[in-house]
Amino acid sequence: MRLFDIIYFYRGVLTEEAQLETPRLVGNEFDLIWKCTDDIQTHYSNGDTSKAMRFLGFVQGIFLTRGIYDINELKHHNQGVDD
Repeated sequence: MRLFDIIYFYRGVLTEEAQLETPRLVGNEFDLIWKCTDDIQTHYSNGDTSKAMRFLGFVQGIFLTRGIYDINELKHHNQGVDD
């Protein structure tokens, strides 16, 4: 997946998660992740790929700790990411 594809994919995940009766994300995690995806786009568009990738790692860490994805799924998401 390309980086922008991952962002849109994760925003879809957030939308689906918000509709669950018992979402796995709590508190302000929805807003935080959405803001991080905005930051990823901004930094990547401005040529700061390393900062964009740090934000991506942060988002993926939340998904991992909340049990939304396991480590192998996240590795698959990262295959082919532009650096």
